[in-house]
Amino acid sequence: MRRNKGEGSGSIHWQTITKNGRYYQQAYYHYEFWSEGDRLVKSSKYIPKRLLNRVQQMEREKGAVREILQVLGVLKYLF
Repeated sequence: MRRNKGEGSGSIHWQTITKNGRYYQQAYYHYEFWSEGDRLVKSSKYIPKRLLNRVQQMEREKGAVREILQVLGVLKYLF
């Protein structure tokens, strides 16, 4: 299953961070928006633990990237 053209592209990436000598996995949502062959936006956003299950479900269902960013509270700054 794929997203429709124009809905943007995005994926969840895990990054290991070190805090007080311990290692933790943190989830980030990497996304891009393109228009007529030009990239408009390329960025990433930390996914808080409380929203992780919801974002993972939306990603599995290939929901629109704009909807996922709305859940993360990013969309109000982009467009």
